[in-house]
Amino acid sequence: MRPALLAPPSSNAAHLSLQEIEDHALTSVLLPLLGDLGVLSDDEEQAGVGVLVCGEVIGAYLGTGEGEEGDDEEEERGRKGRADGRCELCERIMPLTEHHLIPRTEHERVQKRSLFTKRECQTRIVWLCRQCHSAIHRMFTTRELADEWNSLEQLEEHEGVRRWAMYASRQKEKDPRSAKWGLKNTR
Repeated sequence: MRPALLAPPSSNAAHLSLQEIEDHALTSVLLPLLGDLGVLSDDEEQAGVGVLVCGEVIGAYLGTGEGEEGDDEEEERGRKGRADGRCELCERIMPLTEHHLIPRTEHERVQKRSLFTKRECQTRIVWLCRQCHSAIHRMFTTRELADEWNSLEQLEEHEGVRRWAMYASRQKEKDPRSAKWGLKNTR
């Protein structure tokens, strides 16, 4: 989880304003570094180019897609899921896996048919616990997932998924900070 100091001034904004960039904690660190590294001349720094460069860096760091168009809902959901360890289907706190709503094996096919853009294919993700992720792939083929069940809302409308999520939500949670992750000891 990012420290509060580095959080954007208005975290629900898809793009940062110039004022938000100027006020952001990273700008005060980045501007002198850009000058020291010779990336910006004094004239460029005074002309505001430095602030724009900082905006691009901060936007990339925060994942806001600064300068790009598109729906950031899935990206925001992805950041939220990773940060708190809560499965987006059963809502348990668990170790999470990244589920591509449009399976990677279907990316080429759906792009050729102009159903989704490359960006949509890459950013339509949800964070699920292993049990929910496996249950989804047992219920649907990759083609069905890509064509019919390619959003969290659509998945939640399916009777089998809804029943699974209700069952899974009553199961024991695992604290993500717990040492019992099932990982092998590297010693």
